[in-house]
Amino acid sequence: MLVNQHGETIERAARIMGLSLDRAHALVEEANHRRERGSLKCDSIPVALTRAVVEQALARDPNLTIADMARWLDMTQADFERAFIGKNGTGRTKSRVNVSNASRLMIALGRAPNELPGC
Repeated sequence: MLVNQHGETIERAARIMGLSLDRAHALVEEANHRRERGSLKCDSIPVALTRAVVEQALARDPNLTIADMARWLDMTQADFERAFIGKNGTGRTKSRVNVSNASRLMIALGRAPNELPGC
């Protein structure tokens, strides 16, 4: 914190905290890695990806309906369309789907979640 947020040198931060210079370097490196991992975390994906999967499933099976898929996920058709296709009754379109819901969709369609980028 002293180094990254307050601009102190590692040497000065080590003295202030009573740490060896090696330990201070290690702590700064750990903090930087933690911050970097946090920035790479993906908890949602574009709804265009799930929309494409739904469209592919419908194209492959002419008897399949959106209502069927919604039922498999124990959802209403309107909720399914909002979550995975991006349709919204207000005219605004949804732009992201959380990864756990996208994974549920893939499993319901008999596919591996990792077939969908970001899951």
